[in-house]
Amino acid sequence: MAQWQDITLQGNEAYRLKQWDRAEVAYCKAVSTIEAEWFVKLEDISLLMGWVANMHNLGCLYEQTDNIQQASHHYLMPYRRVLLLMKEDCFSTEFQHYLLYAMRTVSKALLNFSHRHRVCQCCEEKMAEIREWLKQYPQPLMMSAYNLSIERSELCSSPHSGFTSSDSVH
Repeated sequence: MAQWQDITLQGNEAYRLKQWDRAEVAYCKAVSTIEAEWFVKLEDISLLMGWVANMHNLGCLYEQTDNIQQASHHYLMPYRRVLLLMKEDCFSTEFQHYLLYAMRTVSKALLNFSHRHRVCQCCEEKMAEIREWLKQYPQPLMMSAYNLSIERSELCSSPHSGFTSSDSVH
């Protein structure tokens, strides 16, 4: 198992125990570890999806601690990064295929976040565009690195999670 995966698992355990500070430190360290390795292995899909998973872990953690603006940032960053990568012409066909799956994953997470929290009108229009885009592509295969955050994603989308939509997020 890669070092970042061990760190992510430590974060998951801290999250499960509601040790928010410890979980945050672990997820941030996992993100940094991935980014350092990803710099030299840009087409490594496990690094991309590991980065996405840890960013979403942080987003969910910030939702749990009522830091909705910070959560928003951690759902938007993966969407923006994958979108930027998709616009590049320098990647292999195989990696471009994986980017479509990654885009579907980050788009669904962003849409789920927008259902839990009110967003501004321009963001709502973007969410409508994303919903339309998602209709064009088949269900992605589950990426192994992303499995690390599935439990957290389910917690965040639970109707019993205690989140309210009182504050608009942009």
